[in-house]
Amino acid sequence: MARRLGDPHLLMRMLNARQLSLPQATHPHELVEIATELVEIASRTRMPEYELLGWILLTHHRLQLFDVAGADEAALRRDAMLERLPLPWPRFQHTMWRANRLVLAGCFDDAEALYSEAERQAGRLGMWYAGAVVATGRILLHYRRGSLTDAGSPIDSITGIHATMDHDARILRRCAQGRVEEAARTVENGWPRPPGDWSWLTMTCLQGEARAAVGDLPACRESYATLLPYGGSIAVGSAIATAGPVDWFLALLASALGEHESAAGHLLSLARQADGNGLTAWRDRATAALSRENGEAGTDPFPPGAARRVGSPLRR
Repeated sequence: MARRLGDPHLLMRMLNARQLSLPQATHPHELVEIATELVEIASRTRMPEYELLGWILLTHHRLQLFDVAGADEAALRRDAMLERLPLPWPRFQHTMWRANRLVLAGCFDDAEALYSEAERQAGRLGMWYAGAVVATGRILLHYRRGSLTDAGSPIDSITGIHATMDHDARILRRCAQGRVEEAARTVENGWPRPPGDWSWLTMTCLQGEARAAVGDLPACRESYATLLPYGGSIAVGSAIATAGPVDWFLALLASALGEHESAAGHLLSLARQADGNGLTAWRDRATAALSRENGEAGTDPFPPGAARRVGSPLRR
């Protein structure tokens, strides 16, 4: 109707409503189309708030599609607009984006510095949940750099805020501390379900690793089947909770299940995709894991990190 009426302002509002109604994990292509149209209309009609929104959306959804260069280009346009627009919340969001992007690139110390800046910005926003946003990013930083044993404070700070994150992060932390049996007892009656919101893909990946860590093979099969349609994408989590390429988690789950050919296939796919898109840290990580996967029987195909698994060469 907005198109028929020829009202660009109404159309932008309807496009925004449409993108808010779509699950991010399952509709990235449509979301990129919506964001691209928002940028075009807003630029033409001189509506910077909608243009900024479009660039924000493009950073997230292009990255989920593994379009790293496209996401970085959108982030630069977003940064240029924020230099002219004194908007504290979008600036905070952009700082979180930059920190998550550095984590994805394997630049952990630089990412920690930006999380500290985001924490300072959060304290000036007057929103209670801004601090939890930063804590969530820091948990994923610890997870990615293999230092979850040091993540007790941020995990405690988000207790009860999310349906699964602190639960699964605690499991991975206990496993990293060698308390695997204790971690396994916490899920004897089943696993909580990640909510179907912006965080779903990241939290489903995180839970998949937690399931592998405690040796829950039926749950690993479920996680593998759930994540398989998202192979070739990146779990971005709206640049709040970026877990990384989904193929890494598919490889981990396949290896835990003893399906080493499938694991090798996911690692090879990830190595090629990361190499072609400038994510050299992930290329090297996948290549090293693939070498171990194809190497001696009983070696660990994944580098030491967040978790250890019972009865499996997945984690030593």
